[in-house]
Formats: sequence, C-alpha cells, structure tokens
Amino acid sequence: MRNLTCLIFFVFSTSTAFAQSAWPASNWDVATNLTNLMSSSGVEGLSGVHYNPTKNQLYLVQDVGRLRVIQFNNQSGNHLQLTDRNLGGDLEGITQVNDNDNEFWVIQENEHLIARYQYNANFSTVTLLRSYDLLSMEGGMFLSGNGGPEDICFIPDEFLQAAGFVSAVTGLAYSSQKGMGGLMFIAHQNQGKIWVYDINPDVNNDLFLVGVYNTNRQESCGLSFDRSTGLLYILHNIDNNYLEVSDLKVNQTGQNFKFNLVQEFNVSVPTNGGKNIEGVALRPKCDDPESTALWLVRDVSGSQSVNALKEFRPFGLLGSCALTVEEETRDNRALIYPNPNVGLLCFNQTESVRNRLEVFDSQGRLLLDEQLNEQINCLNIDHLISGVYWVKLNGKSVKMIKL
Repeated sequence: MRNLTCLIFFVFSTSTAFAQSAWPASNWDVATNLTNLMSSSGVEGLSGVHYNPTKNQLYLVQDVGRLRVIQFNNQSGNHLQLTDRNLGGDLEGITQVNDNDNEFWVIQENEHLIARYQYNANFSTVTLLRSYDLLSMEGGMFLSGNGGPEDICFIPDEFLQAAGFVSAVTGLAYSSQKGMGGLMFIAHQNQGKIWVYDINPDVNNDLFLVGVYNTNRQESCGLSFDRSTGLLYILHNIDNNYLEVSDLKVNQTGQNFKFNLVQEFNVSVPTNGGKNIEGVALRPKCDDPESTALWLVRDVSGSQSVNALKEFRPFGLLGSCALTVEEETRDNRALIYPNPNVGLLCFNQTESVRNRLEVFDSQGRLLLDEQLNEQINCLNIDHLISGVYWVKLNGKSVKMIKL
C-alpha cells in the first residue's frame, strides 16, 4: 500500500513531438467488457464517456440522445446502471464542472449546442438548465453537420494558469472571466481542432471564444482531463485510433496555435472490426497509482454492440502526481480510526502539543486544515461525501475511505 504526502505541485513537460507509443495496457479483446452493465440491447452509437472519481460513476451518452450512468462499487464488485433515459439530440460528449454537484454538460453535434443539465440523486429527474448555441457567435464555430463537435471537457483555471495557457485570439494568458472557474474544451471532427470557450453558467448563449487550437491529428473525437497530473488526453479516430497527451502548453507558429504534444499512443482496436472508437475517460492517476484505469467506447451497432464499452486496468497514465507518493507505514495507518469512516474521524496523538490535521480529496484539494490540542481527539466529517481522502497529521499521511 502507498501513501501520499500532500504537497501540491505540477510538473509539465515541454517536450516536442514523439513517435507513436505502444498501448500501455491490455489489448481491446482481452480488456474488461463492461457493456453488459447496461441493457443488453440499445447500446448502439455510444459516443461519449466521463468518469466522476468522487462519486465513482461513469456517465455515457449515445448519438441517439440517450444518457446512461453506471455506479461502480469496487468493494463488492456489484456495479449497476443508475439510469437509462432519453435526453434527445445528437449527444456526442459529456463532462462535469464540479464532481460534487448533481450536474453535467453535454455537446450535441448536429445542433452545435452545449447544454447544462441538473439531476436528482437517483436520476429520476433530469432538468435542462442552460443551452449555448455555438453557431450564434460571430466568428464562432462553423456549421459542419455530422462532422462537427465530438466531445466536451472542462479544465479548471488553476491548471490553465500553471501551464501558461494563452488565448489563440490575443496570444495572451487567459483564465475564465464568466464565473465558471475554468474553460470548456470542445473536440471537433473537422481538422481535429480544439475550440475553447469561456461560458457564463447562469445565462443562455453567454459565451466567449477563447481560441481554436490545432492538435496532432486532423480529426478529434474524445477528450479526458486528468486533474491529478494536469494532462489532457485527446482521442483521434482518423486512419486509425490514436490517444494524444498534451500538457496544455501552447506553441505558436504564425497565426496558428497548437497544443504541445507530450506523447501519442496507438490505441488498441478490436479484431472483429468496428474500430470507430469515439469516447475516452480516465480515473485520475493519483487517486491510486496502483489501480489506474481508462475507459473507451465505440460507436457500433448489431452484434458488435455487445462489446462497446471496455475498461483498461491498469493503464499507464502519464505525468507527475500532484501528490508525492511515498511508502505508507503501519504507524501511519494507525494515525486515524475508524477507517473506513462514516462521519466521526478520530486520531491518535502521540505528543501533548498542538497538532495540525489536514484532509485532502483524491484530486489533492485541501478540504480541512485544523490546529488541534490534546483535548480534541475527534472531528465531525459528516459533511464530506463518500469517497477516498488523504488525512495528514503532523506530516504523516494515510488514506481514508468515507462511507
């Protein structure tokens, strides 16, 4: 077992082009098939996928307008589908801004539309909150029909700032200004470009085009961002399937801006045909470096649709963790109790002095920072949602599971 010392830092590569690298996981045919977690029929046209590490849920959309959500239970192994419902539209991609909120955002290809939805805990109610017409902007995205926007991904400002991200419109450093705390990245099938928007989450059609950026290929169909390493994974489906990794640094040549290429993988494809792989999601590398995972979906129909959602675990994700990995000792594991925890976190203090207790979420964000004394032995953490956390007491850290 490993432990994380919670010091926040990000390391971004300045590498130039790499040759294609071998797929850092098992091949498609032997990877875990999760398609049967959904209904046995009607899974044709899977086009987008997103993973929420806080809720341990996988969100999937189909180009026939359907939304599906799978709840993972890694302890029992009893995974289940929480919802299968029709939202309408040509759904191609899905993302979330805040893992704790009951909201998601989708991109509709034929409509060239971004939509924001809210849902209740069991997905019995899903409500459209806002929509953004990408064709309504002067100088914005062009009408491209079935060769249009393919996926959507939110990236918080702190990662953009750390990478020195610049607007392709002005060439200057840019962070969000409309209240999202980050920017929306849209993968486009035509020429493989990434369109980046600053969006007002509370006003329909209030968005600003930050810029259009080239990638390493002339078609892009999937996006997934690792918030623990600051790396963006871009899926390409052109002459073959490729997974490009960028550190969000931008290279400028004349009037053209291009995301820096860290590495590119040849995607493992099925041997039974149907190589139209359209969506990618990943479990952040630093949640648990020993159990990394990546999911791919492919847009197929008929007999091939029984093999449309694959899990690759472990997967060789790139980048340096925002949290430094060290060996966890038995003494560290004895720092806190009970573990797993349901709401009252207690700890063993070995010194009659003030102790500093810090609690971080799985993405390295500091949630609690308390100065304690020998009279305080427990803290109420009932407000924390279920998930994996790191507790640091006087410089020693241990992983905690909140039930």
